[in-house]
Amino acid sequence: MLRAALSRAVMDVVERWDFGGRAMFMSLDYPSLLPLLDRHPEWWVGYCAYSISGDLTESVWQYGMDFLAVGVFQALGKGKYALVFALLRKIVLEIPALILLNKLFPLYGLAYAQLTAELMLAIAAVIVLVRLFRKLEKSRDATATT
Repeated sequence: MLRAALSRAVMDVVERWDFGGRAMFMSLDYPSLLPLLDRHPEWWVGYCAYSISGDLTESVWQYGMDFLAVGVFQALGKGKYALVFALLRKIVLEIPALILLNKLFPLYGLAYAQLTAELMLAIAAVIVLVRLFRKLEKSRDATATT
């Protein structure tokens, strides 16, 4: 109940001052973001992976790093990036790793394949996200100076 009230209050203020197109809304609480996404799909809304102290929260480990990256891509309207990561995860990395690692480690191949795919995608996600955020920052700075 409190989440919904907070989400409504945020939307009311943003709508009143008309700055939804010039802001990014991030939260550590995914359910709080859903009303914003439903009511304003054009807004930049994302799920934060880090807490205020800079430590990873335990909720992050429920999802893979690539899932968090896909969420950021979707929130930024970068559907092609999200599709590439989804395809990379299962088709390009995990399925071949399952076949190979199951032959090398018959009992543990499945677990190793998932771990290997997740680590490779986490590295790729960090690289792509850093580049993307630098590009967004440069475009924001260029817009601010004009």
